[in-house]
Amino acid sequence: MGFKDWVEAIVSIIKGLSIIIASIVAVRGLNSWRFELKGKKEIELAEQVLALFYECRDAIKMIRNPFSFSGEGQTRKRSENEIENETKLLDQAYVVFERYEKVKSSFTTLRSLKYRFIIVFGKDSEEPFIKLFQTMNEILVSSNILAGIYLSRLKNGSLDPASLEIMKDNEKIFYEMSKDDEINMKVDSAIESIENICKKTLQKK
Repeated sequence: MGFKDWVEAIVSIIKGLSIIIASIVAVRGLNSWRFELKGKKEIELAEQVLALFYECRDAIKMIRNPFSFSGEGQTRKRSENEIENETKLLDQAYVVFERYEKVKSSFTTLRSLKYRFIIVFGKDSEEPFIKLFQTMNEILVSSNILAGIYLSRLKNGSLDPASLEIMKDNEKIFYEMSKDDEINMKVDSAIESIENICKKTLQKK
């Protein structure tokens, strides 16, 4: 091999190495960008979900406010045979549904993000969602139970001990009554759980 051929071979090897090195750098850069983008999306998802949990907590407090306002409950569809006293009681119980409709979008958006959140943060991350949605369902169910009990009391003049106990238990769900409120404790437990899940991701920010 002549000197010229030897030089050309060296140049060819250098060019080949340059291409390989450039490819490695490009791949590493792409992987780094993907990693950063993934981290950014995780942070955004964690922030959005956590904010929605806080919104839902405030919404539940508003829904359970024991003070009703003029006109609340009147969007309920009335039956043909309702008497005035029945209407008042049923409207009172319907307030929860009426208030829920005003803040429903927070719960709907949170529900739509649940599965994305589980994919990113793991199956165990579903638990806070379950706690929160079950608690909200408890409140809505209590409204229906109380409507039936109030009507029964109106028609019969009084309640048997078992029905009276059921009424008291459901009024504790329906209304926020004390600092040691069980519904608030359930919601706070869900909030604490979601905060613990999001904490590590948000600390990266």
